[in-house]
Amino acid sequence: MDKDKKFLDFIASVILLALGSYVFGYGIFVFTRQNTKFTTSAGFLPAILGGGLIVCSLMLMYSSLQEVGLKKTLGQIKVWWSRDIIHSRQTHNTVFGILLMGVYSCVMMSFLPYWLATLIMLLFLFWYLHAAGPVKSVLIAVLTVVAIVGVFQYAFHVRLP
Repeated sequence: MDKDKKFLDFIASVILLALGSYVFGYGIFVFTRQNTKFTTSAGFLPAILGGGLIVCSLMLMYSSLQEVGLKKTLGQIKVWWSRDIIHSRQTHNTVFGILLMGVYSCVMMSFLPYWLATLIMLLFLFWYLHAAGPVKSVLIAVLTVVAIVGVFQYAFHVRLP
């Protein structure tokens, strides 16, 4: 197995271990708040799935550390972080996208109608990513919002935020 693949497997296993621990802990938290048996509580399935994810991520972590070792892998994280993460344009775009989604969902959606907030967010996203020209961006954004509102609000009678 390639060293880079093993390293990325290790990173994925750490992320999945954290996710599995959260889901397992939340399942236990839900169970403790209910006055039922564990097998009938709403926390049963999350706890089982979180536990399974923990076991699978530990197996992946073990597999990724074979032949390379923990010390070498941890040393590789520092190089990877400074070289590939901090200075990467893709990382900057991802962080910007996460911030944009936060502003869209937490700020814009609180005081603008859904259709207007979505239209503004899509136009800004197209502009930032240089996805299309101005006319094409406006056309795509307007048609997207009209399609979403038309399908969900009028065809399926789903109340949009």
